Amino acid sequence: MIKQILTWTLMAGCIGGTAFAQTGTDTWSLDRCLEYAQQSNIPLKQAQLDLDRNKALLSQSQAAKHPNLNSSLSGSYNAGLYLDPFTNTLQNQNIGNANINLLSTRVTLYNGGRLNNSIKRDDLNLQASQFNLEQQNYDLSLQVASAYLSVLQRQELLGSAQFQLETTVEQRNRTEKLVKAGSLAPADLLQLESQIATEELNVVNAENQLKVTYLNLMQVLNLEPTLEFEIEQIEVPEPPVEFDAPSLSELYATAQTTQPVIQALDKSIEAAEYDVKVAKAGTLPSVVGFGDVNTGYSSSRRRQLPSVEAFLPLDVRFGESNEVETIFVESSLPQSEEYPFINQLGDNISATVGVSLQIPIYNRRQNKTAIELSQISMENSRLTAQQTVQTLKQNIQQAYVDAKSAHSNYKAAKRNFDAAELNLQNVEKQFELGVANSVDYLVAKNTLNMAKVDMVRTKFTYAFTRVVLEFYMGEELKF
Repeated sequence: MIKQILTWTLMAGCIGGTAFAQTGTDTWSLDRCLEYAQQSNIPLKQAQLDLDRNKALLSQSQAAKHPNLNSSLSGSYNAGLYLDPFTNTLQNQNIGNANINLLSTRVTLYNGGRLNNSIKRDDLNLQASQFNLEQQNYDLSLQVASAYLSVLQRQELLGSAQFQLETTVEQRNRTEKLVKAGSLAPADLLQLESQIATEELNVVNAENQLKVTYLNLMQVLNLEPTLEFEIEQIEVPEPPVEFDAPSLSELYATAQTTQPVIQALDKSIEAAEYDVKVAKAGTLPSVVGFGDVNTGYSSSRRRQLPSVEAFLPLDVRFGESNEVETIFVESSLPQSEEYPFINQLGDNISATVGVSLQIPIYNRRQNKTAIELSQISMENSRLTAQQTVQTLKQNIQQAYVDAKSAHSNYKAAKRNFDAAELNLQNVEKQFELGVANSVDYLVAKNTLNMAKVDMVRTKFTYAFTRVVLEFYMGEELKF
């Protein structure tokens, strides 16, 4: 139905010329308007960024199950008394050290289901953001269609005002001949001249109102108002004889399954439930496996060399005379040299593998508060969903009543227009025969003008309300 409403070709006689129909003006179809709006709309871009953000969060949650891998390097210079970690001796000298963590890895073995529940939560948040983006696109498309229809309505009203002016000018020309022939009084001609001035003002007002609706459409599209811009002219069809919209119950049932905002809220509620599980995992023990490979350097460390055999003098006392006699004793003398930096890095390598268990006992109420906040968030998500469903039902009810009322109004306006048109034809004949005067003619013509305006207004009102109903039925605005 939406495609039918917005894709019929416009009859040339209904529109006439407009203030925007200039040579070189860029003409935009509804398809092009929708495509451009999707590219330039800021709220839509923000919804896309929210989707990208949730994609990144899901990727991070999934990667949290994998082991990490890091490396680090630190250096220091010490003066005075210092316990050398490589020699395990107290040193009282200036020492330079380097500590290198070649590889360090940690992997969570168990944390109460926190990682798995985080992945499920972030996946649901991602799905919710996808539905929110789709809903944002739906709302934008409806907004563009509404602004587009407003321009079409003003175009048709402008064409009607121009047509009324043309018919009054023709009647003035015929009346002028009849006045010269003596068949009509000069006052009748003056009345028509006054009517022409009024209808010229009506044309100017219609042109200004058309410019306003064009400006509104350009603002929806985020276009510069200085752009030479006009829309593709398409015809909005007459409403059907009978109102044929689905029932309210059918609209409710369909909207519950097709409206992205409802599906987004469902996913948000599920995500909030998993968020509670994530918070509760903070009260459970966690097991982490770890591994480290380290090395380092100390300037005080020296490398041992093979001992050197030597005879060392030794004084020995003999007898009661305490005479001292020197003897030579064979001994091994230790030898060392400076320990090169590169050699120390290779020789000082150590590796550690282990498992750590962490048991939360008291964390200043952080875990309990996290659980309470997540439960509040979950309840708030449920209330938001209930409010959204309630608002959706009210909007559907209003749209249904609006469409039905617009259909009834159009039927009444059409009957009024047909009657006013027949009346004007009759008065025109009487006027030309001299039976009716110019006042009778102008009254009948103004009545027809107002009836025409009402018919055009109610026709476009019904067209838009029908588009809204089709929107709630899940129809995609793509033409």
